[in-house]
Amino acid sequence: MVPQDLANTAWAFAVFCIHNGPLLASISAESLPKISEFNPQNLANIAWSFDVLECDDVPLMHAISAQAVRTLRNDDTGFGA
Repeated sequence: MVPQDLANTAWAFAVFCIHNGPLLASISAESLPKISEFNPQNLANIAWSFDVLECDDVPLMHAISAQAVRTLRNDDTGFGA
């Protein structure tokens, strides 16, 4: 799956408050090696979804945080400067 599909799937389950542990674990496992491909909206959606579903996936949250920092540092709008 591409990052947007992963983020959208997590988001859809969170909107309806459907906590499916195996699905979230699969989303996390597929997201981790692709985290550098996630755009800011994908990062926000997946982080929000895991939070709403109270899924404490520390490795995924660390990866999202690190990628968000990299994204801000590479932002040419000056926002991350």
